[in-house]
This record gives sequence, C-alpha cells and structure tokens, in this order.
Amino acid sequence: MFLYTYDTETWQMPTNPVQIQTYEFYAVSTTYDPITKKAYGCYYNQDGTQLEIAQVDYETMTHTKLAATDTTYYGFAANKQGEIYAISEGGNLYKVDKTNGAVTKIGFTGVKPDKYVQSAAFDMRTGKLYWASQETNGSHLYEVNTQTGAATRIGSFPDHEEVTCLYVPCLWQKTEPPQWLPTLHSHSTMLLKVAA
Repeated sequence: MFLYTYDTETWQMPTNPVQIQTYEFYAVSTTYDPITKKAYGCYYNQDGTQLEIAQVDYETMTHTKLAATDTTYYGFAANKQGEIYAISEGGNLYKVDKTNGAVTKIGFTGVKPDKYVQSAAFDMRTGKLYWASQETNGSHLYEVNTQTGAATRIGSFPDHEEVTCLYVPCLWQKTEPPQWLPTLHSHSTMLLKVAA
C-alpha cells in the first residue's frame, strides 16, 4: 500500500508516494476530525491480527492505539464540533471518546449491515449524519439520528454500489439553500442528489 499526498489547490503531488510496510494504516472506516486535524477510525494493529480504535496522523505517519475492539465499525464520522460517531457491524450507532476510544451506545439504526465496504459522513452545514450502507438486499443511503440512532432511508443505489469515503461538500451560504449538483456516474465517482 502507498500513501499519496496531494495539494488540493493544484492537485499536484508535492512529494513522492510513501510505501506503507505495516497494517496499522489500513482502516475499515475512518474520519477526519476538523478540531484535532487527525484521523480517527477502526484500524488494524501493526501485524493485522486485531482491530482497534485509533488516532492517525498522516503528516507524521503515526498511529496511536486508543482501544482494542472485537467489534467492526463500518462508518466513522466526525461533526464540525469534533464529536465522533461510529456505526457497528450490528447496526448500532455509538459515540466515540477520541481520548481513550471508549464507545457509548446511542441506539439501533434499524438496519443490519452486511460485511462489505460502507461509509458515513456529516453534512457540516446542517449537522445531519448520512450513512451509505451495504446490506444483503442492496445498498442504501440513510440519514441517521444522532440522538436515537434511528436511520431513515433516503434512497437506494441502483447497482448495489459499495460507497467508500462518503463526503458532503461544505456549502456555507447562510441565506440560500445548497445548490446540489445533478447525479453523475463515472467509473470512480458518484455525486448524489440530496434534497436540502
């Protein structure tokens, strides 16, 4: 595995890719915390034998174990306050303490995810949590209530796509509703049209 770094203004690589020799940067799910400017998620340990909740700094290439876990978390997401949430293999929503990796169960989403790649992300403007789930009957986009854990289906992906790295662009207009782009499809990118 290689780590590629891009300048997001120019989309040029300022440095050569770095080869990663251990498993500790392999994530089942990860999120970026805008407060600490670190990544948090469900990662493998150094030899790939155990999952753990960890903090990762990709600038310094350091992995800090917060807690070992026997639970797989498919969707990690941080809101603009730096609060971190995770959706487990059992379909439960948890709040994650980013200082020690302790998890507090909020509630069942009502959805039982399958063992495929999926992801979650906050809309930083509205504070809403979205989850691109993968289930035995297909893949779906949900809004997840962070107070109760309950998930409300917004729509389904037509070809049972596995959506990784879900991201909601920050549109910071204060007086106008967001102008969502029309749905586009390509080999590697899908823009989702979501009503505000």
